[in-house]
Amino acid sequence: MTAATDVADRAVALGPDEGEAIWFLHSRMTVKATAAETGGGFGLVESVISPGFSPPFHVHHREDESFYVLEGELTVRCGDETHAASAGSFISLPKGVPHSFVVE
Repeated sequence: MTAATDVADRAVALGPDEGEAIWFLHSRMTVKATAAETGGGFGLVESVISPGFSPPFHVHHREDESFYVLEGELTVRCGDETHAASAGSFISLPKGVPHSFVVE
């Protein structure tokens, strides 16, 4: 068995206030799961972001990026497309495509 298989065979269980909290680009992000903890399957980060925030237009070359909006609204730009996302919305952005978002 590989280390990744060993890790993927265990549950990752965190409560509402658990996980490593970090500040990134003026936003509080709590790491809920890393690729190492999920056997390379995915990583999950909970972000609390202030209205008006927008990261620079950027590209992820190795991984897709997905958003599930818990509250508030985002406008997400992916390549030439723009999508509005309110609470309960899900958006998945493919790797290799420039993207950004703004918190409305």
